[in-house]
Amino acid sequence: MTPRPRYLTMRDLLGEEVWEAWCVTASDQIHVDVCKEEIPRVNNLVNLLHPLVVALCGNSAVLGGEISPFMCARQGLMRDLGYRHGMPLTPISSLRDHIAKIMDFPFLWIRNDDGQLEVIEDRTFEQWASEQETKHGSNSTTRLDNEYDCFLLHDHYVWHSARPRNKQGTVECRAACQQPWSEHMSAAALHLGMVENSEGIWSLIQEEGGGEN
Repeated sequence: MTPRPRYLTMRDLLGEEVWEAWCVTASDQIHVDVCKEEIPRVNNLVNLLHPLVVALCGNSAVLGGEISPFMCARQGLMRDLGYRHGMPLTPISSLRDHIAKIMDFPFLWIRNDDGQLEVIEDRTFEQWASEQETKHGSNSTTRLDNEYDCFLLHDHYVWHSARPRNKQGTVECRAACQQPWSEHMSAAALHLGMVENSEGIWSLIQEEGGGEN
């Protein structure tokens, strides 16, 4: 990884072992443009199919010159990130529900006036935002603009296998390892197929006993 200041701050905050996972593995990521109404269905489906993608596209069983316990070492190494990585604990019912869930995560940092990351101690984003409202007032346009920018920064550091990207207007699919060059588009094609056929796949899951949820 490039030793940028924000990455070094992340290493100190998350721990050396967790941070090293970014240095020795690489994921295959694709952004798919979706409309607002499609976000819950697409996001929930791609996260649900995370184990399938790992089984088909796991490509990092060798780690440090040795066979690791994982067919996808990136997923194994990042288990300590818990709620911020891999499959989320619960599905989302709407974009509003997604934002509420993300706001309940610990808020890691903000950018100070010098553009440097300043660590936030022991507060969720929701708690931090409430403090800002108390401090600056509920109708402050400057406060709202600043909170939105801070939310985009906060949202950027959540690495679920599928995640709505508020800044780009997409759903990002990121469960797969990078593939050999001869098959380098296969993981992206698999994820794109899931998104494009999400309605049909959900119907199949429900027919096979998965129920509406």
